[in-house]
Amino acid sequence: MKTPLVLVAVLLLFMGVGSDVAATGSHPGSPIVPPARNAFVRHGLTPDTGAGLFLGPASQTVAPGAFLTLVITGTTGSPVITADAAQVYLAFDPVYLQVVDASGAPANIIQAGAVFPSVITDQADNAAGQISFEAYTTAAFPSGSFTVATIRFKARACSCPPASTQVRFVTGVGGASDLLSGGDYLLAATSDASVILDAHPPTGVLIYLPIILNH
Repeated sequence: MKTPLVLVAVLLLFMGVGSDVAATGSHPGSPIVPPARNAFVRHGLTPDTGAGLFLGPASQTVAPGAFLTLVITGTTGSPVITADAAQVYLAFDPVYLQVVDASGAPANIIQAGAVFPSVITDQADNAAGQISFEAYTTAAFPSGSFTVATIRFKARACSCPPASTQVRFVTGVGGASDLLSGGDYLLAATSDASVILDAHPPTGVLIYLPIILNH
């Protein structure tokens, strides 16, 4: 069962690790999601102009039944602000894609990255086409570019012609993908990924045949 972030906040506050942070960029014991989105006024922060969540590669073509990997990358730009938590909510079309594990079997979780080792929520729903991932760190706060998590998919077998489908971030109040620093939201941009299902995907190898002219 998903642990409500509010309950986590209450427990950590009771344990004395939910202390406030100064605008200098120091971190509390645990990054707790504030009750309202865009709570920048609490520490005088504004959205980090380079902070983002990106799915990569941005586009790839695979054959039905093949496996593919998408990496969720986080970035913190300028001014340099380290992140201490990520909340990622993704939507995909279960008609075309299925989350799997390293062996290729259907899975209900994705693979967390090393930067946020304390995982609160890790859920993949192959029926609904939804992924929820929430995690944080209390040390070695990442900045720059870093891997938040990795998703393995299987392209479902179909007799369809080449079809394009998206894996996209869910943003907005009530289910917002974001990076956090000391309880403040940082995210300025997201970038989705597209997957093209083609029974005859390009191999990346081109063969040039000589032209023979008859005289």
